Amino acid sequence: MTHTNTPSPKSRPNSPISGLPGALGSAVPPPIVPFRFFIACGLGLIGFGIALAFNAGPVINNPTGHQVLAVVHLALLAFLSTLVIGALHQFGPVLGSKPLRSIKWATLSFWLFVIGSWGLPLGFATGVSVLVSISGAIVVCGVAIIIWNLSAPLSSKDKSVSATGLRWSLTFLVITVFFGMLYALDRENNWFLLVPHIVLAHAHLGLIGWIGLSYVAVSEKLLPMFLLAHRPTPGPGAWAVRLIPLGLFILAPGLVLGISWIVAVGAIVLIGGLTAHLGSLFDYIYKRRRRKFDFYQGFLLASASFLVLAIIFGLIAALAHASTSLRTHLVEDEIISLTAWLSIASVGHLHKVIPFINWGLLRSKGLATRQGGKQLLFADLFESKIAWISLVGLVLSFVLLDASVVTTISQGIVISGVFLSLVSLITMWNLGLGPKRALRDENKGSVLSEKDLSMMRNIHNKQF
Repeated sequence: MTHTNTPSPKSRPNSPISGLPGALGSAVPPPIVPFRFFIACGLGLIGFGIALAFNAGPVINNPTGHQVLAVVHLALLAFLSTLVIGALHQFGPVLGSKPLRSIKWATLSFWLFVIGSWGLPLGFATGVSVLVSISGAIVVCGVAIIIWNLSAPLSSKDKSVSATGLRWSLTFLVITVFFGMLYALDRENNWFLLVPHIVLAHAHLGLIGWIGLSYVAVSEKLLPMFLLAHRPTPGPGAWAVRLIPLGLFILAPGLVLGISWIVAVGAIVLIGGLTAHLGSLFDYIYKRRRRKFDFYQGFLLASASFLVLAIIFGLIAALAHASTSLRTHLVEDEIISLTAWLSIASVGHLHKVIPFINWGLLRSKGLATRQGGKQLLFADLFESKIAWISLVGLVLSFVLLDASVVTTISQGIVISGVFLSLVSLITMWNLGLGPKRALRDENKGSVLSEKDLSMMRNIHNKQF
């Protein structure tokens, strides 16, 4: 993950952390690039929670209705997709040791994607077809720029598990967006009917193919670093990035065409890929050097539990002799559990990624110690106790949401939505104030000079 080439005077590093010994190299974009997406995804989670609370009835009674489509797109576009895209703008250049094609275009794609990802749910919620079409077109433009920008670092000759997985995930992003546009372009003529099995195909392509595979690919690099774990071979992670795309390429056509045996074959292959990912995750946890259980491992294990739960819900819905209503709610719970898997895992990784970027930024300014003279560490840039609160809040929210859907108790969905919004606010506060925590005077015998403290305050005010 390191890039030790020293940039020439004419090609100054575009990231404040690129000059650090053993840092990520001049390919890394300025922190503002991923941070914009991270802030927007936090607002997306708040919006998802509020929309969920106000549409509890439709979630139970009309899962493919316009109100529920609005809720789902807030979760998958405004929250999860925005988060993943921000992470890829940071991680892609690190992986390929090549910069983005353009920082200015990254800014443009951010605004296009965020505006479109909020406009689309608003169009669904209000029933304004023109707004849906326009917002869908804006999202397509933003995605096109994002893929073009990321194509530079991901076009490297790197054949690692992570690089391969990200190339596949971006392919599924294109497929998912195109799939959605078929409906968004003309909803009134009903030439692309929003029937349940097509909705399910679209959901699996987006949730597992785009967002899920991105997480699986990135985790193969981040887990060894954050868990201090090492293994000489890719292990089951390599099988995960092979089987997940293959399974989806079989499953999605089967769902669209309504051919059950194709769906069964695709599901078996897909479950094999997801199981391989779980095997890779547990292998890294087992081989970690620090044996103490911390919040990060809590996020990983909780998210993995929801992935297992999603597989169980999907199998029961497919195999059990149940009423149409119960089967529908079981499929809803599968989608909710997949969303929980990715949401909890992503928020857990943000508790590592954001402090890492902040730490590098402060270190690049010569600030290696915090107030009190102690060495500045990642853990100084957030409160681990609050991280535990975020984890518990997310788990309770999604457990309550799953239980409320299958038991058709709308009050539980309302509470779940409120909890999700509160968790987002707490997490944004915890991670957003990280650099400011380094200024806390916990030891009056500080060795930092007033000049150093002034510099730290200026960094915080300008960058964060």
